[in-house]
Amino acid sequence: MKKFLYILIALAFPTGLLAQQFATQLERNTIYIGEQNLLSLDASAYSDKLILPLDFELKGVRLNAETSVNDTLDLEIISRFIDSTKHNVFHITFTVWDSGLVTILPISIDEIGNELSDPQLIRVLFPDIDPAGDIQDIVEGQFYVEEEVQSYLWWIVGGIVALAMLLLIIFILRKRKKTDEKQEPEEILSLREQTERLLTNLYTKKYWLTGQQKKHFIELTDIMRWYVQKRYGIQALEKTTMELNASMRIKLINPDHVSILTDILKQADFVKFAKFQLPEDEISVLNQRAFNFIELTEDKTENTKEEV
Repeated sequence: MKKFLYILIALAFPTGLLAQQFATQLERNTIYIGEQNLLSLDASAYSDKLILPLDFELKGVRLNAETSVNDTLDLEIISRFIDSTKHNVFHITFTVWDSGLVTILPISIDEIGNELSDPQLIRVLFPDIDPAGDIQDIVEGQFYVEEEVQSYLWWIVGGIVALAMLLLIIFILRKRKKTDEKQEPEEILSLREQTERLLTNLYTKKYWLTGQQKKHFIELTDIMRWYVQKRYGIQALEKTTMELNASMRIKLINPDHVSILTDILKQADFVKFAKFQLPEDEISVLNQRAFNFIELTEDKTENTKEEV
């Protein structure tokens, strides 16, 4: 009987060494798209040796408000390392590229059958930025975030409104003086012509030659989103790249056309938010793809032309 008991203890001992429990701690529960966050796993008790997978993915789930369906997201792992001062603490630095309430799914080790972390809920915000300003990099965590309005600002707003009304009155009076003058007919362009003119003007500025590649892609994405908003009636200027992709697919727009636009916007996002720099030949290719997208999606039945 004792011999049988010794055998059971010997078999259970290695299993006890492998058994681990983890306490999960998230550095922040609210971040912006592209901003880095830290997930820490604190191993406890059964073994002094921390057993971790050599390679794994970090995934999350988000409820898509438009489709009411859960989207599975890949959370980008920036780095992973064991704390040099606490050998039983494992740190994972990661970022998220989709906004919304995201549930970080548990990490598991298939060989052991252990879950390393509990599900974690994180709110991912899209930064409130000023497209016309000097936009800071998302990875640095600096944004044009809306500040609380102070009472004295109402005086400034009132002054701006009064000045605008005065300028409007002056404009109306001047216009009346010119009613008898013969006006040259204004050039009226189609939506495609307007967009192509904007793209051509942007490309001739060649911002990347003066170290302003980010400025080029800010204006490029604004032009493409403006075109989609006019062409399909989607509030494209207010959506992230992935939200815009989903909205276009819901409207049953040709998937090939949607893929072209999404690829342009994704590469532009990397330049704007992640400090990527593209060589001049790749910038030229992206600009040509923008022209191709406009040509492919032109409304052939368009009769009413809009003014720039």
